[in-house]
Order: sequence, then structure tokens, then C-alpha cells
Amino acid sequence: MRIPSIVFGNILKTKIRQIHYRTCLSSELYYLEVKEGYEKVNIMKVISKVPLFKLQPLRIQSCWEVSYNTLLELNPKEIEFEETQKWFNFTEDLLQLKHKNYNILLDVGWYPEADPNGVYGLELIKDYNWDAPLVTFDTNDLTELVEEIEMLVWKVGEGYFN
Repeated sequence: MRIPSIVFGNILKTKIRQIHYRTCLSSELYYLEVKEGYEKVNIMKVISKVPLFKLQPLRIQSCWEVSYNTLLELNPKEIEFEETQKWFNFTEDLLQLKHKNYNILLDVGWYPEADPNGVYGLELIKDYNWDAPLVTFDTNDLTELVEEIEMLVWKVGEGYFN
């Protein structure tokens, strides 16, 4: 993962208590770093690059909320053991979705983290009861994982687990 470079600009004196964000078409993000009271305020320009890998496209109905998503279009079956930079993208916190009406979580991670011999682990959790998941699924194939995620998202939306 690349760390964006930060360029410091003008220094202002102002009384502001919040951070303002503005995105531009050129994929640059500008924001103010603010301290409470009459303090110096640094205007910084964060220059971000296009990510090396794209997020995995998923078909998710509107009643789901994304808590976090770092699931990438990287199929572990196509990555060489020595490509350590790619393996660092396989973490225990890849995707978490929450259904707004049914209090159900869909959680996906890679276990053990960054291990080429690991697997994707998927759990469907109701009422935050992690000890008794509704569904568990393990695979090392990205295509199988995506099919399972999309099927479970649809089943939960249809009330299958209520």
C-alpha cells in the first residue's frame, strides 16, 4: 500500500474547530489540519496515486452497510509465493457488511494473515454472536468467495435467516 506524499502550503491564523475536506477531479485531496483556538493552521495537499490493485466488485443490495472493504481483485491462486508485497494485502479484516434491518454481519478475512498457505474465511453472524455463526465458509479461491458473498447477501435480504 502506498503512503501519500504530503505537501505543506500556507500557514494561516484562524479560529476553526473542524476539519474541512475537499476532493478534486485530479484525485488530489486537500484538507486543513486544525487546532482549537487561535492557532496556526497548516493547509496541506495530499497527493495520492492510483492504487496498484482494484477493489473486488460485488453485487450488494441497498439494505447493506459497508463497515470496511479492502477485498481486492487479487486471486491468491495466481500469486507466486515470493511476491510478498501482494501477500501483505491478505489480512484478517478484508470485508465487513452489516444488514440494516436484521442485525446480521457478513465478515471476511484471510487466515492466517499474509500467509500464502492461508484461506479466505467468511462468517455470517447474527446479533453479534461470534460464538455461533449462522454460516462459515473457507476457500482459497476468490471466485468461489465472491459467489458465496453474493449468495449470502441475497439470502439475508430475502429473510432466509430470520
